[in-house]
Amino acid sequence: MGFVSVLNFAQQLIQKRLQPGEIAIDATVGTGADTLFLARLAGARGRVYGFDIQQAALDRTRERLERAGESGGRDSRVESAAGEGEGGGGKNAEFKAGESEAFESGAGKSGAAESNADARASGKAEAYLGAARRGEAGSAKRKLHAREAGARLASVELLLRSHAEMAEALPAEHRGRVGAAMFNLGYLPGAEDLGVMTAPASTLPALEAALSLLRPKGILTAVLYPGHEGGGAEALAVERWAGALPVSEARVILYRQPQRPEAPYLLAVEKV
Repeated sequence: MGFVSVLNFAQQLIQKRLQPGEIAIDATVGTGADTLFLARLAGARGRVYGFDIQQAALDRTRERLERAGESGGRDSRVESAAGEGEGGGGKNAEFKAGESEAFESGAGKSGAAESNADARASGKAEAYLGAARRGEAGSAKRKLHAREAGARLASVELLLRSHAEMAEALPAEHRGRVGAAMFNLGYLPGAEDLGVMTAPASTLPALEAALSLLRPKGILTAVLYPGHEGGGAEALAVERWAGALPVSEARVILYRQPQRPEAPYLLAVEKV
């Protein structure tokens, strides 16, 4: 039996900690797989915030949420109006699938040169719902399926802003109440410009902001990609940041294959 992928392991850690009705953050929206995963876990009473500086990422995520609402057998619709965004292509939209589900995309300008993009793999694996595993992963998957049966999605607000601005973007009353934050670093799969990617200049402030927003026992996960240009330096910077956290404030783990130094790996931080 092989080990679970870093994406699956990140989701297992989140699934064990994020409770229905809680607040969650997808710091790198990308194709929206993690956004949808968090929305399902948080449920109808929860709230999910997603950050990306590429309008294409927000558009993909809106489509994914719409499909999820339709497949759940509930009426869904999107109302959109033109708004200012990066390149003037921003949208304000509300996604509805039943009375308790909403999707909003708030457009804002970002001066960041990096993208809060999805990772290199062609789409983050759609939760670990499609990854059949034996043992603990299989058990966790069955529990997740049972938990999601008939459940509605959380309200999801997508922001065309740098993830480094999340502390300013979230309401002040959310500080110290966020149950989980997910980072999947790198660049947006299928993007026209693969040179637009996450980098330490925005990633490290974003990690600091996410940690400040977490509740006690809340979790932050970051999937790192040392195999592409610039990815190794970013991964090292993130490791150094995490390694310097006082043990009285946070606990840190790595999930990695030492024999494959260029393979993606996971860093997770649990707030004390």
